[in-house]
Amino acid sequence: MARLDRLGTTARQVAQTGAVIGREFTLPLLKAAWPGSADELDNGLDQLRAAGLVFTRGSGEYASYIFKHALVQDAAYSTLLRGQKRSLHRSIAQNLSERSGAEKVAELIARHYREARDSLEAAEWRLKAGEASNRRYAYREAVENLREGLDDAGLLPDTVERKEVELKLNVALSVPLIALYSFTAGPAAEVVARAEALSLELGKPRPPRLLYHRSLVHHLRADYSLVIPVARELEESMRGDPLELRGAIQRNFAEMMSGHDVVIAKNELEEVFEHL
Repeated sequence: MARLDRLGTTARQVAQTGAVIGREFTLPLLKAAWPGSADELDNGLDQLRAAGLVFTRGSGEYASYIFKHALVQDAAYSTLLRGQKRSLHRSIAQNLSERSGAEKVAELIARHYREARDSLEAAEWRLKAGEASNRRYAYREAVENLREGLDDAGLLPDTVERKEVELKLNVALSVPLIALYSFTAGPAAEVVARAEALSLELGKPRPPRLLYHRSLVHHLRADYSLVIPVARELEESMRGDPLELRGAIQRNFAEMMSGHDVVIAKNELEEVFEHL
């Protein structure tokens, strides 16, 4: 830190701003977070390069900068006041979220919003990151992102807005947990139960994915009389959607099999659920 101090205020502030972004930071993102003039920014970067504290990769608007050592980044970051850190993290998150293809860096955006203490934004971007992981079948990554999102949501006041984002996170989380474990395993069952409870608290119909999950669980247990009302609810909530047909198929099958000891092949049901 003594080396930074010797370079002067401008170089130190540039290093601090870059440290908030990360060990490596791009020029466009640095410009978006930098509160001073362009000349001051260029001067500060020149000083940092000349002192050997940062290295340059690329040139012009495509240039990126790398701290010589993580300790340099940590030293610069540690000198920022709490309010300064939050403000810079928020600026970075907002800039990234407004860019084309922002969902590709949803996890990074969520991290910056978390550091800015914007828990709702952090939770919503974790949801986007988790849904993107689900689409890639990266289920363990999805679980991590969605649980992080629930942690962020847990910091919000107990409002309708919080419950709504929690509901979305739990519905999304049911997908990788079912894929990794099973329809009826503890982790998946707990998440589905929580999502159903939130739907009830919000006075909303259960989301179609939860209805479909619940009907499959009843099928697996050969509780066909319980399938019928759930499948009928699924039909009603998904008029004109492919899930409506699946609800009808399940209901008709359950009505046909009620009272009979028939077991549906678990792997077939899981395959259907996976392609929803």
